[in-house]
Amino acid sequence: MNTEKLLNELTPSAGSADFLIAAAHTRARRRCLVLESAAAASFLMLAMAGIVWLLPKSSAPPSVAVSAAQMPPPLTDDELLDSFGDQPVALVTYPDGSQRLLAALRPLPGRRK
Repeated sequence: MNTEKLLNELTPSAGSADFLIAAAHTRARRRCLVLESAAAASFLMLAMAGIVWLLPKSSAPPSVAVSAAQMPPPLTDDELLDSFGDQPVALVTYPDGSQRLLAALRPLPGRRK
């Protein structure tokens, strides 16, 4: 038997009725699969919404135990300046009463600019 003849018998041609019926059947199966998938996704979304809706609702926010952190006592001006050791620093008081700490930075040993 000729292979072309056998191939033509096994596969319908594009213009034949068998081909059109098979294409319509495939299209119908695909449409059914899409509809079933959409229905399943909708059912899952509704089920999840129902579970969330049925969860117990708390009227008050959860209480969190907060302890106030104890701050160390503030340093005096002399203690602050002494804490820098031999680093040159200055505490500047402005006319409005605010203070700023100025420090002159030294280059690191072994590094030249």
